[in-house]
Amino acid sequence: VAVDRHPHIQRALRRLIQAERPDVIHTALFKSDVIGRIASIGQQAAVVSSLVNMNYDRIRLQNRDINPLKLWAVRQIDAWTARHLTTHLHAVSEPVKKAAIEALSLPPQHITVIERGRNARFEPPTAKDRASARRAFDLADSDEVIVTVGRQEYQKGQRYLVEAMAELAEQRPHAVLLLAG
Repeated sequence: VAVDRHPHIQRALRRLIQAERPDVIHTALFKSDVIGRIASIGQQAAVVSSLVNMNYDRIRLQNRDINPLKLWAVRQIDAWTARHLTTHLHAVSEPVKKAAIEALSLPPQHITVIERGRNARFEPPTAKDRASARRAFDLADSDEVIVTVGRQEYQKGQRYLVEAMAELAEQRPHAVLLLAG
């Protein structure tokens, strides 16, 4: 969404920054990044933006809902404000940092990678947990369950998993796909 469509949000944020005088202003995702960066102009606070996605990857252009000219314009705004209106950037992974360096022409030393604090080591579910989950989703014991978790967004490629499930169903009729996100 274009920032100029939301000048009241930017003005309100600027007033809040002036009143509260924070030491750090943290932004994440395009709209908040741009509004927060612009609202912080001339303030004493450090502006840190989190890079959480590879927004400008070429695969996005395969999405028919993406206007290439609009994506180019958004990238220019994001790049300029990231280069000139942030103190530092935080990336959630090395690939996200690399993508931002390439797409936004950001200096590598301007980005620090701090991976999200997710612990992938979960306790395996008990037989009771599994039975309860199967009941909640009306799944039979014989169903082979595949779960995918992620934003329902073109970039995540769930479409390909759904297409693959159509082929898999012929070979494995008890295969069930659960999409969460």
